Parts: sequence; structure tokens; C-alpha cells
Amino acid sequence: MTDHHIGMMVPSSNLTMETELPRMLRAREERYPEDRFVFQPARARMQHVTPAAARH
Repeated sequence: MTDHHIGMMVPSSNLTMETELPRMLRAREERYPEDRFVFQPARARMQHVTPAAARH
């Protein structure tokens, strides 16, 4: 069995990736049981979600 640790920072306004990515990883685990994924999201508090704000 291989563990894959995935960390992701998302803007505070983005709720989609925190639910969709784990769902996709679980589907892969069902197809390839030898792979296991650990997903750790973190939210970046942002007042304005723009490319310039994301760089800071």
C-alpha cells in the first residue's frame, strides 16, 4: 500500500475543491486499493480573490 499525502490551500471563498477533490481521491482508492490518499485542505483568508492577492 502506498500513502499519498496531498495538501492544498484554497481561497476562503472556494468550497468546491474541499468537497470534490476528496470525492475524486476516494473513487481512485476504490479502483486502485493499493493507493491511499490523505487530503489536508487549508483555507487562505482573503478579502479579495484575485491573482494579485493570491501571490501575497
